[in-house]
Amino acid sequence: MKGKSIVRTGFDLGTTSVKIVRGEGLGRAERFTHVGFRDWSGEADGQAVERAAKAVNEILDELGLGRSRAQLGQIVTCVGATRSSVREVMMPPLTDDEFRQTLPFEARKFLNLDGARHPVVDGEVLEREQTEEGHGGTLVLMAAAERKERDFPVQVLDRAGLEPEVVDVEALALMRSLNVGAELRENDPAHALVDIGGRAAHMVISYRGGGLLSRTIWEGDQPQDPEQEKAWLRDLAGRTLETLTFYRGRYRREVEVIHLVGGGALVPGREEALSRALNREVQLARPLSLHGRDAKGFDDNCDREAVFTTACGLCRWGDV
Repeated sequence: MKGKSIVRTGFDLGTTSVKIVRGEGLGRAERFTHVGFRDWSGEADGQAVERAAKAVNEILDELGLGRSRAQLGQIVTCVGATRSSVREVMMPPLTDDEFRQTLPFEARKFLNLDGARHPVVDGEVLEREQTEEGHGGTLVLMAAAERKERDFPVQVLDRAGLEPEVVDVEALALMRSLNVGAELRENDPAHALVDIGGRAAHMVISYRGGGLLSRTIWEGDQPQDPEQEKAWLRDLAGRTLETLTFYRGRYRREVEVIHLVGGGALVPGREEALSRALNREVQLARPLSLHGRDAKGFDDNCDREAVFTTACGLCRWGDV
């Protein structure tokens, strides 16, 4: 049995654009029904919440979507990958209650909370391992973000007349967007994404069954001329290779294909240039093509599918 019918809408409030994707299905977001996009200025000033809320409302109006739960279902948003920290950690055997009690202290040890004055921390037990000798451990997922970063998307949606039920971290949404098949094989390769946004690039690697790595590999301004572009590509490729080498050493998994996502991935020539520099297959992510070609708004956005990767992943939060 697949499960009950669900409706879920993902709201991705990026630094330069707002993306909305609505999904529905039985037990999971089997198809995307609505897709919307608006440019916006994410400058941190007193009007950022108003501007983002205006963009959200414009998209919903354009798509003919109301603000009710019946129309939008479960509302999911996220904290950006460069503004949050997430990590898988193997800990000693713990009950759920013990993990909750130790989480605030363990998060300080394992997550990047440097400079975070008021961090919001969450986590969950992924699996418990036990050997015949009685030894074992608890694989847990920890995530954290500065409170003001967590609060921003909530404030935006509240101003737009919406109430999010889930505030996710972008790294997890990115990996869910790949919609990896249900069959898990021992030697499956890892899956990698490089999300090139307006002001940062973030890399996420994982494979079914564990091994999550999330790392910012570039921050700054986009290159403005061909020479800057060449230097930028060399730097990005170098940091990508460093991350792949680290991942291979830690998890003993190879990455066969790197998926490019985000608005910066759409710059002509970048896909091919990175493929040459990395000496491996690089391809633009197309998260809508398989399950969203009939979605309202798809035709207007089919040339920039890669920017909807996070919003598609948010639609799959909690899928069974």
